Amino acid sequence: MGTVREDGRISFYDGQIRIGDPTGALIADGLDATRYFDYLGEKVESYSYLKSAYYKPLGYPDGMYRVGPLARLEVEWSASDHIYNGLESAFGPKLHRRAHRVSNCESSEAADHSLL
Repeated sequence: MGTVREDGRISFYDGQIRIGDPTGALIADGLDATRYFDYLGEKVESYSYLKSAYYKPLGYPDGMYRVGPLARLEVEWSASDHIYNGLESAFGPKLHRRAHRVSNCESSEAADHSLL
C-alpha cells in the first residue's frame, strides 16, 4: 500500500491510495486518501499492544497489511522496475531475484529468512 499521484507515480505526501497484494496484483486503486477511514480499519488483539490494520472490503484477517519503504515503492510500477533493473545491473541476476522474492513475500518471517 502506498500513495500515488494521478499519473501513477509515487507520492510521499499526498495523492491517492493504491493497494496491491503480495503477488503484485492490484487490489484497490484511486482511493481518496482524505477518506482513508472508509477503507482502512484497525483490530485490537488481546495478546498485543499493537493494532492490526486491514483493508475493510476484505475484512479482518484477510485484509491485513503491512507497509514499509519497499511496499510504498512497489505500488508505483515504474519505480519498482527501475529499482529491480538497477539491482540486476549492479549486483547480477541472483540478487535481483532475491530482492524481488522478498518484496513479494506473504509474511515478514519468510522475508526475514529469505535473505539468510
